[in-house]
Amino acid sequence: MGEKIPKLFEEVLVRLETDHTKTLVHDTCALISTSRNGLLESELRELVGVSDYVWSGFLRSLSPFMKPTGDTGELTFFHQQFSFAVVKRYLNNPRLILRYHTKLAEFFYERADPAHDGSWKRGNDGRAIRELVYHLINSEKWDEVVVVLTDLAFVELKASMHQTYDLLEDYNMATAEGQNPVPNYDGKKLVREFKYFVKASANVILHNPSLTFQQAANQPAHTEPAKRATIRWRDHIEGRPWIKWINKPEESDTCKQTYSGYQESSTAGAFSPNGKIIAAASRDCLIRLFNSDTGTELFTLIGHSNWIVDLQFSRDGGQLASASWDETLKVWDVDSGRLIYTFKGHSRRINACAYSHDNAFLASASWDCTIKIWNVKTGDANAYQTITTGERPVNACTFSPDDKKIIAGTWDGKIKEFNVETGQLVATLIGHSKSVQTLAYEPSGNHLVSGGLDNSLMLWDAQAGKLISQLARHGKAVTSVSYTNDGSHILSASADATTKVWKANLGRQQRLITTKDCYMYCCSFNPIADDELVTGSSDCRVFVWDMTEGTVKKTLDDGHTRPVTACEFSADGSLLASSSEDGIIIVWQGSTFTRLHTLTGHTAAVTGLSFSPSDTRLASSSDDFSVRIWDAQTGKETIPPLKGHTNVVKSVSFDPRGKLVASASRDNTLRIWDSRNGNELYVLRGHLDWLNCCHFSPNGARLVTCSWDYTLTLWNARKGEVISPMKGHQSSVSYCRFSPDGKNIISASFDGTLKIWDAESATEITTLSGHSARVNGFCFSRDGRYIASVSDDATIKVWDPLAATEIGTLVGHAGPIRDASFSPVNKQILTVSDDKTFKVWDVGLVSGSSEEDKGGFSTSMFDEADSKEDKAVHEHVVGHQAWINDVSFSPNATRLVTASDDGSWALWDVTTNNKLRQVQRPEPHDLRPFKSATFSANGDLIVTSSDDGSIILWDSRTRDEVRTIITHKGPATCATFASDTSVVSGGWDKYVIISDIRGTSDRKAKSPQRLSGHEDWILSVAVSPDGRFIASSGWDSNIRLMGSDGSEKSVLLGHAKTVTSLSFSGDSRLASASYDSCVKIWNVHNSKLEKTLAGHVGHVHSTVFGPRGQNILLSAGSDHTVKLWDAGSGRLKNEFICQGPATKVAVTMMPSKDDCLLMAFGDSIGNLHLAHLIKH
Repeated sequence: MGEKIPKLFEEVLVRLETDHTKTLVHDTCALISTSRNGLLESELRELVGVSDYVWSGFLRSLSPFMKPTGDTGELTFFHQQFSFAVVKRYLNNPRLILRYHTKLAEFFYERADPAHDGSWKRGNDGRAIRELVYHLINSEKWDEVVVVLTDLAFVELKASMHQTYDLLEDYNMATAEGQNPVPNYDGKKLVREFKYFVKASANVILHNPSLTFQQAANQPAHTEPAKRATIRWRDHIEGRPWIKWINKPEESDTCKQTYSGYQESSTAGAFSPNGKIIAAASRDCLIRLFNSDTGTELFTLIGHSNWIVDLQFSRDGGQLASASWDETLKVWDVDSGRLIYTFKGHSRRINACAYSHDNAFLASASWDCTIKIWNVKTGDANAYQTITTGERPVNACTFSPDDKKIIAGTWDGKIKEFNVETGQLVATLIGHSKSVQTLAYEPSGNHLVSGGLDNSLMLWDAQAGKLISQLARHGKAVTSVSYTNDGSHILSASADATTKVWKANLGRQQRLITTKDCYMYCCSFNPIADDELVTGSSDCRVFVWDMTEGTVKKTLDDGHTRPVTACEFSADGSLLASSSEDGIIIVWQGSTFTRLHTLTGHTAAVTGLSFSPSDTRLASSSDDFSVRIWDAQTGKETIPPLKGHTNVVKSVSFDPRGKLVASASRDNTLRIWDSRNGNELYVLRGHLDWLNCCHFSPNGARLVTCSWDYTLTLWNARKGEVISPMKGHQSSVSYCRFSPDGKNIISASFDGTLKIWDAESATEITTLSGHSARVNGFCFSRDGRYIASVSDDATIKVWDPLAATEIGTLVGHAGPIRDASFSPVNKQILTVSDDKTFKVWDVGLVSGSSEEDKGGFSTSMFDEADSKEDKAVHEHVVGHQAWINDVSFSPNATRLVTASDDGSWALWDVTTNNKLRQVQRPEPHDLRPFKSATFSANGDLIVTSSDDGSIILWDSRTRDEVRTIITHKGPATCATFASDTSVVSGGWDKYVIISDIRGTSDRKAKSPQRLSGHEDWILSVAVSPDGRFIASSGWDSNIRLMGSDGSEKSVLLGHAKTVTSLSFSGDSRLASASYDSCVKIWNVHNSKLEKTLAGHVGHVHSTVFGPRGQNILLSAGSDHTVKLWDAGSGRLKNEFICQGPATKVAVTMMPSKDDCLLMAFGDSIGNLHLAHLIKH
């Protein structure tokens, strides 16, 4: 029957044509087939243009083959085979498909924007707006695609119809690459820019589409959305007032998408292996799956009864595992959202889970001090393996890449490694001083990274079980670590609300010197002067470099006649020896570099030199197959030449005691000699090709050699046995050395790299990449911290070989980050936070990605005026490093003062956006937050309050401390000038204190006046412009209104929660902000409530009236918004979105413009925004 169905449907179409004309059937069926999800009956009737009578008869005949219209009303075919028959009969070539898409594109365009002028006058047609771009793309009307998708009015209109995610799908289709790419039409780059803008702003325009223009205008000026917004404003197409961000960053934001609007904190997140799905969990015990391209929610997974703290996709992406504090581990089917398994067995919270790389097993780590391994192929309810980790709870677990081991991070700061099959403890790694919170294996299995409650991030040699390096310390606990799929980068997230991206490869280039007209064969640091480096060159000269300046301080050019092959200082630095292809060795005085001796005896090029550590003897190797030992002081040979090699000898090395000499030769042997009598002790064979270099370890127990066979070999020098081969270089290994402390081996290669190895386990630690040609040699600084390398690329590079390189810090979350991970596909970063959001970042880690895909790390809002060095190192500077508690303009609006939880207050030049000074008090006050900072009426003084209880007066011109006015018994939270001679302040001691600022020496000075009445901490004080009223508020939810003499006038009741901020208007109205999400306006003369302004979601941190005559009010809230209200009507006029929760607002008039509001906003992550209200 299956084979007959297509033929039957073809016959149906023929019959329909016979009954209702071929044109009607052809057009109707072709239009339905080319539509995205069907067409409304009214749309079809208009498109085919037939009478009601004809249409109704045809529809009756067609309806048996149509799906029920349902709620949306679209007509679509019921049977897929019917659709195939339609395509076969009516759409059998691309021209026909294009024709009908064109017909639908023109139809929907006409309904959406009849004038085609971007006015979108019939913009209430949601169907037309939804379907237009789809058909423009499929009809290949690329010019119109560009016009529509780069039209800010269209973006706003579509968002206002709750089609924001559909709009993102439009952009994805219009810029598609990969399997189903669209052609590279003119304007595709512009459309892509708008895609990134809409994606990054989706969380804003989704909730307030009217902010679309403002969001575009506040993008970096070079971006297309900002340019289009400028044109719309210039040409008066856009006429609504908007808030212009004056000190906006001019780099693209690295945060590409923010998911917000959730009621509970986010707890875990993960990308699917193909990068197309994001899974996120929150404290509401729900898991949400999203399309990572559009942000569309796909599923909500319900099942856990307590917080979900870890999410892991299976390696094939088919399953998602969730670990919960409800003591269960659940496995979900990703395609359907269906629960597959629930594993029970732990007796306490589960903290983490991990899939094995073969997808067969799932591990769970618990506070019950066990790791359980479950078989996810069979779903067996009983654990396959239970591993008891010790007596302390387990926070993290992960499988090794070969699935043979599993590691656990425990409360006692230990990392424990277990055999998966036996459950036996294999190794314990000790380094963290507090609980290990998170772990990740490097994909190759060579390294392991961990983070802990001690705030540290540590890199381990997974094979040797050794700590390699402490990468850095976050400000608070490290909560998550991960690697990119290729192992090139590490991600660390912290409770300090930052995420850091690191190069996984240790080693950082510290200095680069380019040599002219020659390249260097060898180098040696002066052991008594680390700033002095000697190199031997291809042009027969020896150079002495000043490494501080990177310049040549002396050239030794009166000795060698062929390229210099080796240079070596004696242990005490008193002598320098150099050798050459001319067969001679020159000994120089080590400090003056005067020539002492010329050693002759070799009959061919001298290839290597080594001073005895115990005396002045010097060993040399040569192309003449021999090794010679000299007294460098006298220039005489101490014993006869050492002969035995049957080919060129390339390297020589004394042991630490000076008793033995090793030599490496192109006869593929390593020979060990008694340096006192020349006796040959060992002949060691192991390499498959010529040897290039050899070197003794600092204790003399081991030797390392390197060869043309691309390997190094570690030897037992006393037994003459191979300990381990060392493989990793991609070409001949030219040079090798033990580090001065003997812990590491370093090698240089023709492949242009240097490698650092663990000297005990012979495992690779890191690779130093940077040279563009073979590396000829290197040397250590005296303390062993740095390496200088020389290469055929005519450069000298100085390296810190085990330094971690931080690429950048992602700042944008307002709370601790609980999870962070890389996308396996494009290295985008997912972070989830206690601030109830999760974010997707793109920091441009994928090589070859387009510029618009990339972004800088920090956002520039103010430039540092007083630190050129800092500006060179950190390209951009945010206002503060923590919560901004206060913002205040000077009376002439040219300066701004801020106070922050980072323990500083700062003064800014508003006209230039420069930070004039940042003030931090000396110990023990240095880290105590400044809670407020305010100018005096004449702008000469600043008063601050601090967590140490002090109220301090500062000179605003010199920024010097004038005096401490008074000290509260507990943190002082607020202070402001009450008059030219007094300051009013409040704090945790529940007192409002009126203090005379004239000092004790002034006879007119009054004693402090302490006013009680509040039942809890005071958070805000304010003084009316005429000085008649003082108001205070705090945690008791009350507002106390007092006279200037401290007499109580009234208590204003109405807020349900903490009152955080107060502000008087010019006409003595009082505004109050509260944790109850409201701003209230009071009449202070009769103590009556005039208005309640409700619009914030969450706490309101600050409120301030505008300048006299403006009748506006600003408020700042934890929902990231600064809202601008009409203080008379209570109507919301505009709002501005801060990167973090908005904490403080200030407003004044711009100095140069009489009718332009200048505003400043601080947020919880230290950003300081300057903005003004723009009107035509």
